[in-house]
Amino acid sequence: MAARDFATYLAKRTEERDGETAELFDALVDHFESISAAPVGAALAAIRTDVGLTQTELAARTGVDQGDISRIERGIANPTVVTLDRIGEAVGYKVAWVPVTAFPDAAKADSAS
Repeated sequence: MAARDFATYLAKRTEERDGETAELFDALVDHFESISAAPVGAALAAIRTDVGLTQTELAARTGVDQGDISRIERGIANPTVVTLDRIGEAVGYKVAWVPVTAFPDAAKADSAS
């Protein structure tokens, strides 16, 4: 989804929301806008090179465009959940999704920034 499409989606969803849903939605948007892609990209690049794959080889295994892999690794694009799962599978890693509430200290540090 292109950035302008996502912005349109967010604007539409903002108009449709109410009460508690609005608070949760605002918190999620704030959280995801604050996440830097750089640490994720650097980790993916390190894993890819550790298993001996080039970006082109990873692209062939995942169906993700090599240019997208490059942008993710350089920290200028955030991978989608699907992309992370594909990359994880291609390099032999299982991607686990853990709520931030499972790590109270991390949640506190995140909200302080």
